[in-house]
Amino acid sequence: MIQDIANTLMFIGFDRDGTLETPSLPMPYKLKLKIIELEKSGINIFFASGKSMIQLKEIVKDIGVRSVLLCAENGGHICDLKKNNESIVPITKDLERFISIIEKYKLPKHKYEYKASIWSRQFYDNVIDAKKIIDEIINKNKLNLNVFIHPDHAGGLDVVPPEIDKMKLLDFIPPNAIIHYFGDSYNDFYLMENERVIPHTMDNAKDTIKELVNKRGGIIAKESAGEGVLSTLYKILGN
Repeated sequence: MIQDIANTLMFIGFDRDGTLETPSLPMPYKLKLKIIELEKSGINIFFASGKSMIQLKEIVKDIGVRSVLLCAENGGHICDLKKNNESIVPITKDLERFISIIEKYKLPKHKYEYKASIWSRQFYDNVIDAKKIIDEIINKNKLNLNVFIHPDHAGGLDVVPPEIDKMKLLDFIPPNAIIHYFGDSYNDFYLMENERVIPHTMDNAKDTIKELVNKRGGIIAKESAGEGVLSTLYKILGN
């Protein structure tokens, strides 16, 4: 089946946390092999994550793919490795104000995480408490910002301007391409809702995402995360 679609301009993309893997479900080795096989067959692979570009490059290096499109920082930092193109969204006024305000607050124990276009920290087990404080600051100061939590061991938390979204990577994909995307949470929503994208998800995804995928005619795997991605790839490609 892969040979049948080799001449079709196809892009297949993946979120990372909650999609390729979860804290309790490491990425299956068979899925790594499958993604490598897809790239070798001529399918364009991309990854869209809240992780930093450095982290995202390390992830794809671990998988073993090369010529890929990377969408880091929820869309704030995008890199096309094939064309050597890079785009970074400048810090917005509301995010700049948030950064100045948050310095006056005592946050739960955390680790600094540099990202070029968004505010990000690792709060580990304290991430829920941290989100409550940050939400209060944003609401109190009427800042137009979104807050996302990553389902990983580090308890990652991102503060993201609405101008930044994974949907920005569509500017890097030709309009005639067939696009499949696997996501699981709120920061995947608008990309998966876009009419250019065929969305897919897994059993562990948020109900909102499952409802969207069902509405858009995508596949909701019975398995969670990586295993669900793998089984869906077999269905999409026929082998």
